[in-house]
Amino acid sequence: MALCLAVVAAASASAETMAGTVVEDHSGVPLASAEVRISRSGAAGLAADLETNAAGRFRAPDLAGGDYHLEVTKPNYVSASLRVRQPSAATLLIRLVRCGVISGQVTDLEQHPIPEGHHLQRREHPA
Repeated sequence: MALCLAVVAAASASAETMAGTVVEDHSGVPLASAEVRISRSGAAGLAADLETNAAGRFRAPDLAGGDYHLEVTKPNYVSASLRVRQPSAATLLIRLVRCGVISGQVTDLEQHPIPEGHHLQRREHPA
């Protein structure tokens, strides 16, 4: 009986919790309902498949020590991918950048549609 209790105690001691918060990059506002997928390096399948709560937080208990890969996604945001070593005393802060889609029709000066493949896009970023 004592041997069984010692094995359970050792297994519990090696299990760790990974926790963090997902926020919008430019504002720092917590993002609810972001999907957080956690997989252990070298292992098949997911160790955890979570969704952030209203405060943007997630928590994955009972993870064994080792290297993990996190993939964080939310519609209208650029996905984030990172590697984390467990155990870690740090609470993760993951920032997602909002993205957008431009749609419409490009026309010439006479309002005739310009065929696909003949568009030039340019976006300059301040230095």
